[in-house]
Amino acid sequence: MTDIEASPDIQSNSSKNAASHKSQSLSDLVFRALHLAFSRRTSAGASPPWRSAAFAKRLLTASLQWPPNTALRAITFVGDLVERDPKLEALLSTDDRSVNGVYRPELDDPQLCNPFGANFWELHLLAKTYWDKRVNKAAAKLLNFSS
Repeated sequence: MTDIEASPDIQSNSSKNAASHKSQSLSDLVFRALHLAFSRRTSAGASPPWRSAAFAKRLLTASLQWPPNTALRAITFVGDLVERDPKLEALLSTDDRSVNGVYRPELDDPQLCNPFGANFWELHLLAKTYWDKRVNKAAAKLLNFSS
């Protein structure tokens, strides 16, 4: 999706409505929804580790194809998830995970896809081969994360 960062054109009859309405790109909407879904509203409201890991894996996979600003937002969001839940730090390691089963990215249910059967290999690609240096630095920084 090459236009994920593009703001939609708003057709409005009233210039007052157009001026007061802030148009958001699809990228803005995606990350706004993710922040709402994963924000801690109460101490008991934290999402389970498997859900955070599954969404983090999918975000990083998608970020390989996204423009730089959206890829940076994905890396930052994943970093926030790793900071909140220490269990996700295991996905930063490149150790073999065959004892944890097989990661199944084609499954829609985050509980069944087994994200802990993989690691964040996407960060290595983003750190070494992504064309934007800001993305390289952000991915490398997250790879070196330690609590």
